[in-house]
Amino acid sequence: MKMIRTLVLAAGAALAMSAAGAPAFAADIFNGDFELGNVGFTSAYTFIAPVPNGNTAAAQYTVTNNAFPWNSNFASYFDHTTGTADGHYMVVNGAGVAETVWQNAAPVVLTPGEYNFSFAFSDACCNANFNAGPGPGIDPAPPELMVQLNGVTITPSDLVVGPPSGVWHVVSQQFSVTTLSTATFSIVNDRLDPNGNDFGLDDIHVAAVPEPASWALMIMGFGLAGATLRRRRAATVTA
Repeated sequence: MKMIRTLVLAAGAALAMSAAGAPAFAADIFNGDFELGNVGFTSAYTFIAPVPNGNTAAAQYTVTNNAFPWNSNFASYFDHTTGTADGHYMVVNGAGVAETVWQNAAPVVLTPGEYNFSFAFSDACCNANFNAGPGPGIDPAPPELMVQLNGVTITPSDLVVGPPSGVWHVVSQQFSVTTLSTATFSIVNDRLDPNGNDFGLDDIHVAAVPEPASWALMIMGFGLAGATLRRRRAATVTA
């Protein structure tokens, strides 16, 4: 049985998983926060409207503000972007085969350099009324996701989140681009079990990783700005 990995370093790529708070950046993948609804991406799964008890089978998904009404076995929780009922996220009932859950519809143009692909990930199954598997409220088959770039897997291992359900985690993968190219990212569900295997996705993002020299310039700029501010405050006090 595969274990939950909190930190993996492989072939120069870093995979980090941490408890989630509000995102520190705006999504630059179109509708990566799902606030526009079911647009800007494709999926091998079937879209089902976010109505109460709308989920009737595996390999279905919706975009909604709370997983619970769509499936009465799912946890009740809000999105990662806002943490309130005003936000939206993708809720997925996993299939028993490896399929693409999410893929950006419009390719992203990347110049040569280092990048970080990240997204918020939560286990949606199950609430305390779900008694199958290992026990009430525990997903009998936690989802396992992997990230692909232009059809090539870039995550060194499956991304797994387990109990408790309804808790957001941010997962990320760093990768390199050597030539000007367009990028199509895919999030694939690798868990081959439809019993459980339910999850949420939100705040899908790709960002350039600043080079060390850039970080140094940024830090120097912050230092100069702080020194200038201190001088202005001192001048005001003297006056």
